[in-house]
Amino acid sequence: MELMQAIRERRSVRQFLDKPVEKDKIQRILEAAHSAPSASNYKFWYFIVVQNQKKKELFSECFYDEVIKYKKTLNETWQQRLDHFSTDFVIKVPVLIVVCADPNKTKQGEPGKGQHILSTCMAIQNLMLAAHGEGLGTVWITRYNKEKVRKIFDIPFSVVPLGVIPLGYPEHIPEKSAFSIAGWVPDESLDDHVYIEKWGMK
Repeated sequence: MELMQAIRERRSVRQFLDKPVEKDKIQRILEAAHSAPSASNYKFWYFIVVQNQKKKELFSECFYDEVIKYKKTLNETWQQRLDHFSTDFVIKVPVLIVVCADPNKTKQGEPGKGQHILSTCMAIQNLMLAAHGEGLGTVWITRYNKEKVRKIFDIPFSVVPLGVIPLGYPEHIPEKSAFSIAGWVPDESLDDHVYIEKWGMK
């Protein structure tokens, strides 16, 4: 798949086929993630490839509990929109990739210190685009209790579990974001986000 096509057509996927993901595809996706740009060339990222059913179930519970807690902080409209929220898709998906960032990869006074999150986000973007290029679907999950996630996947306390990415063959790839399709958050045009020479100048 051509790069610009992958960028334009990638969407978050939450419905997956009951079909395993080939090891060579997982390897190519991880290679793409590892090829991301990073501050001072330090590779802050680590990837845990999870296929164990029990671990997926434990993560699903952790994910669900945190969303329900978050739901209580939202206005009435958004609380209603989350009434039927489910995390079952992370139980059914063939693979979870837990993406971690190590802030201690660099020491104080070294270049790149404090850039672990920004750099690892670049790797996540590469991972998701590469997955789409391989005909696979992903979604970036960030709302979960970090301490519980550390426990489930034996992640050291010093390392940040930055995102959990379900990976599998999609039932379908939406043409737009689910939020846009539902009419909750509309798409915005590029023109609304580009200024010339200074803020606000068109």
